[in-house]
Amino acid sequence: MSKTGLGIAKKMVNAKHDITMKIDNTPGPVFMDEFGRVSRTEQSKSNKIYGVTKTSMKEGNEIEKSDITVFAGAIEHGMKNGGRKSDGNGNAIELKSNTKEENIGATFVHEGTHSILGPNVKDPEKKPSQNGAKHHEEIKKQKRL
Repeated sequence: MSKTGLGIAKKMVNAKHDITMKIDNTPGPVFMDEFGRVSRTEQSKSNKIYGVTKTSMKEGNEIEKSDITVFAGAIEHGMKNGGRKSDGNGNAIELKSNTKEENIGATFVHEGTHSILGPNVKDPEKKPSQNGAKHHEEIKKQKRL
């Protein structure tokens, strides 16, 4: 993953709870339904996803652990089939405008933000999506230098 100055990896390392990260290379899209269930089959009211963070909580609303999965096969599928993701400000980022590695990195930044924020956030997708978009912008700046 490229260094972008967002500090997400450092925050994850310094977190008081365990955080695991893995990459799932299974080809094809991945969906999450309205109840947070992840599937390889599209259901009604489901959204395509490129990563997921499952967080377990302790008593007192404290995070016990977070498990991050990035679906690299879904990212690759999305890059070939017009996939997009939110920048957290109502705009879309086209996956094909970045390399597979850049998209994986941005997805780890997005999911890593979830892992340090926890599930009890007013707008749970806004900050993770903004951080993922910032990751892409920082990579573009580095390419221009």
